[in-house]
Amino acid sequence: MATVEVNTWDELKTAIQNDWTENKTINIMSDIDVSDTILTAGITKPNNSYTLTINGNSHKINGITSYSTTTLFALNNGSVNDLHFSNIAAAQATFSKCNGLRINWNRCYVNGVLLRVCNTNYDYYNNCSFNIKSYTIAGSSNSTQGTFTNCYILYETFLTSTTYPTYLGGYFNNCYIGGKFEYNRTGSASTSDLISGTIPIRSCFNLEFINHATSALTVYMNTTSNQYTLFNADKMTNPSTTEYVFANQMVGLTDSEMKNPAVISQRTNNTFLYQD
Repeated sequence: MATVEVNTWDELKTAIQNDWTENKTINIMSDIDVSDTILTAGITKPNNSYTLTINGNSHKINGITSYSTTTLFALNNGSVNDLHFSNIAAAQATFSKCNGLRINWNRCYVNGVLLRVCNTNYDYYNNCSFNIKSYTIAGSSNSTQGTFTNCYILYETFLTSTTYPTYLGGYFNNCYIGGKFEYNRTGSASTSDLISGTIPIRSCFNLEFINHATSALTVYMNTTSNQYTLFNADKMTNPSTTEYVFANQMVGLTDSEMKNPAVISQRTNNTFLYQD
């Protein structure tokens, strides 16, 4: 097995994309700042059977900026561990798209603006934190892609279409998801419109719906799931025509408590990562 130490973006890119004759471990040895560079393409691991392991060692990649409809990391058959991404500015880009065999993101932190986190079924996020502004979390259109387990997600939408609302996508297990979802489509929403995929087990939602259409908005949740749900009706454009159907409601928490990982961890028996 080859082991490579990297300290710069170019070194990381070269190590991932080149010289694949055996399994490879890449150790990131220092923080990497790319805020002075506009990326036109991301980093792609060739679609081979060799195993890739990236150890971030709690270092930070700061300032990834792209104006392209690209994928920042197209990886496969391995894992990315303990790596932080701060101040991403890539409103047209996907953070990760598995390029073949499954890729695991473990104990990673992602902060910034993206089109979406992922849009394949082979991206797995475990014990990760996200503080993002994006069109969706996972998938494209109303599809369900990406699996999130023990993750803490603060989310704010930006609307890119007046035809489709924003939505969650993804499979979420024991997660906290809080944020603002913009709804600007004529008619009412259903599960497939807003929340696609498996409704999470033992999860928390703190969702604000803003700028939705004047007609009724109905949000359906799976009533057989064990989940906590909180909708902020007072922050909606048209709460009088809004109907909610859900299994359990987490009550008695302030907005700040709903965004506090320690409080949510106590309610879900889970420990979330810190937020930068």
